[in-house]
Amino acid sequence: MQALTSGVVTGRVVAGAIIAAVFALAVGAAPAAAAAPSVPAVSSVASSVAPSPVVVAGVEDFAVESFDAVYRLDVDGDGRAVAHVTETIVAVFPEFDQNRGIVRAIPLRDQGYGLGLVVRSVTDESGAAVPWERTDADGFAELALGTDDFVHGRTTYVIDYELHDVIRHFADHDVDEFYWDVNGDGWAQPFAAVTARVELAPALAAALTGSAACYVGESGATDRCEIVRDGDAVTAAAGPLGPHETMTVAIGLAPGTVVQPARPQDGWLVAVLPWLLLIASAAVLVLAIVLRSARWRDPRPRRAIIAQYEPPARGGIELDGDVIGRSDRVFAAMLVDLAVRGRIRILDQGAGSTARYVIERVDLGGLSGAEARVAAALLPEDGEAVVDLGELDAATGAALHGILAGSRARATRAGLRATASGRWARWLRAIAWVIVGGFVLPLGWMLWFDVESGPAILGGVGAVVIAIAVGAVTVPPTLLTAAGADRRDHLEGMRVYLTVAEEARLRMLQSPEGAPRGTRIAASDGDGQGEGRGEDADGALDPAMIVRLNERLLPWAVLWGVEERWAEVLRAEYASAAPSRRRRRSR
Repeated sequence: MQALTSGVVTGRVVAGAIIAAVFALAVGAAPAAAAAPSVPAVSSVASSVAPSPVVVAGVEDFAVESFDAVYRLDVDGDGRAVAHVTETIVAVFPEFDQNRGIVRAIPLRDQGYGLGLVVRSVTDESGAAVPWERTDADGFAELALGTDDFVHGRTTYVIDYELHDVIRHFADHDVDEFYWDVNGDGWAQPFAAVTARVELAPALAAALTGSAACYVGESGATDRCEIVRDGDAVTAAAGPLGPHETMTVAIGLAPGTVVQPARPQDGWLVAVLPWLLLIASAAVLVLAIVLRSARWRDPRPRRAIIAQYEPPARGGIELDGDVIGRSDRVFAAMLVDLAVRGRIRILDQGAGSTARYVIERVDLGGLSGAEARVAAALLPEDGEAVVDLGELDAATGAALHGILAGSRARATRAGLRATASGRWARWLRAIAWVIVGGFVLPLGWMLWFDVESGPAILGGVGAVVIAIAVGAVTVPPTLLTAAGADRRDHLEGMRVYLTVAEEARLRMLQSPEGAPRGTRIAASDGDGQGEGRGEDADGALDPAMIVRLNERLLPWAVLWGVEERWAEVLRAEYASAAPSRRRRRSR
């Protein structure tokens, strides 16, 4: 047996109510398997207290002489169950000023079904009206009985009210059942006696299965109490009961005896709407991804990629790394670039050395931009001339990271990138959060009827996650401008040159479009052949010129991740360039 509980109040003001879920009990000889919709009561004066086997001193220090409930069960015009309830509670208060009355907490819902509570009257044993106030909170109607005046001795409260849909159908036992906690387990006082009489209308009495049970004790107890059938009525009695103990009655009727109300958790607001909202959220996310892919992308190449053997004319290598999405290789490429230009030396100390690679300062004057800041962080003028790359301290590492992390901003300032725009992104973000707001309806329904709804909860969480994802997808990126796209295409041309076979590179250099620019190596025979093309007397490209040209491209080979392959090319060219120089001197 399980029962609802509630708290206690000071005077006529409720201080708290403790609510537990109300569930059904299968009828029969077995102990109750679920909670009954109890009608718990609380004593007056004070805040809520925890269950205790003894009466708490102070305002809780009084007793309940008797609790008698009469339930008159019938069906309304729609065939649904209705109960006219009369409770007679006799409390015994101390003779000194301590209590002003009691608060009776009557449940408003049973397993999410509204009980349609209507309080008819509150009187004393003589029928005189007793002042009362009703406050609905946390699934209960809390009736504060009495005035601000203290009450003493034996005091009787007679509460008359009406409930609807109090008979439930339980599919697991295929039975209709009236299952009710009579006094409830929210009392901190003992009960000398608790009685209940369930009077059934003829149509209901004819449907009785003969199965009835009475349980007594704290929530979950299985102790039995007396229950008997008396014509068209069933009576039960128990006592004495300790604090936080209740009596529960379970009376079985034939299935289909009464019309069951629609379950709140089956309403379209909690069963259908959450899925529709979640599908709409997912559709917004898919649309955001599609639009981002279609409308927010870098410009396509404006022409076929042509092999390039010279770096871009302006800007540093860190801008190149950002433009082609290789920012993680910028630091290594920048060091190689400084080495190729003779500003530093990168020394390999050998596999057995403690410091395998070290950097030696040669000439760092006249540098600018990011490479100047990198050089200053690695080799400050007042620092060591040689630095071990494997032993950089945290401050230096943080400084280098900060410098290189600003490549995107520098590319934007240089006109290579610009932040994308699009009103559609703002609209999609707004729609995603409006859909999240739509879950107020199913969640509000769920809270109002005190039911659990997996679709409402999971759908709401899913919609929030999707709205956050939509926000992330629709953050405007910084895209390449026309100038940035041209620079990207140029760098792509360099990658083509770096990755083709040697014969193809030579053909590129010997073609009219690929002739080396700015390199004039005169032929030694004086006939002028090859003037401006870097060719020797035999019409072949000067190997020394090719070495110088390809050395200059090593930093971009690092940037593209083909440095090992390019190093092999350079080693082969170094070997071929030396005999060529000797041959030219011998002529």
